[in-house]
Amino acid sequence: MSRERAPPGGLGALQRKHRCERRAGGPPPLRRAACPNHSGPAGRVAVTDRIPSVAGNSMPSPLQPLPDQSLADAVADRLREAIHQGEYSPGDRLVERTISARLGVSHIPVREALTKLEDEGLVVRLPRRSARVAELSPVTIAEISSMRVLLEGFVVRRVTERWTPRVERDLLRLSDRMVAAARRGDATTVLELDHRFHERLWQQADHAILIEVATTMRGRINSFLRATIQTLSPDELVAHAMTHRILTEVIAAGDPDAAAEAMRAHIQAARDRIEDGPAGSR
Repeated sequence: MSRERAPPGGLGALQRKHRCERRAGGPPPLRRAACPNHSGPAGRVAVTDRIPSVAGNSMPSPLQPLPDQSLADAVADRLREAIHQGEYSPGDRLVERTISARLGVSHIPVREALTKLEDEGLVVRLPRRSARVAELSPVTIAEISSMRVLLEGFVVRRVTERWTPRVERDLLRLSDRMVAAARRGDATTVLELDHRFHERLWQQADHAILIEVATTMRGRINSFLRATIQTLSPDELVAHAMTHRILTEVIAAGDPDAAAEAMRAHIQAARDRIEDGPAGSR
């Protein structure tokens, strides 16, 4: 009786050889490396069969866990929205362990999300796995307002060239709703409508790269707008809301230079209120 010689590579290679033989005559696996009798140096042959998630289907199941990056993005979206809505105020601490517990995720996607928000300027990282919501320093206020003057001045110039009755109706409707909310003392709604007003202008400018820039700056601009509104008395809140109707009328007149100047004055007034009020004294 002859004894079969183990192929080079030892026991592991022999087991792989037998596995290949057992598969002979059966349905071929989804993906498999060749099973030669001689595999060369030990450990160089690997069986690469992929186990399908559903029988007869090689596509991954949609119910499999999301990749870490997708989960980190989802956490960043939740935190960003919480900051935008004022759930977290400037200076508030963001503790990884607390956020992980609230969202039901591990600390890894939370840490990645905080890094992403730090890159956006919304948070400042602290030692011991925590962070805080970024505050508006005088330098930051000056930088945001100067960028807004530059970008939104360009926006309204383009909008005057693309003006339509529909965009005029949209902006006037937003302005009127803003005034009504201000008269009720609803600063949260005023803030939301203020953002939507400027977002509608950016949309009408019809410039894809501008939209990308606006998206990356959204958090900082919202912080700027929130700081502006927090400084206003009830009467000033109404006056601030009414400036949006005036701005709409100037743009509708079709003079690009006048529209850009009106936008500059609008943003500068907001900056002055922040610097003169309590938010600017932090």
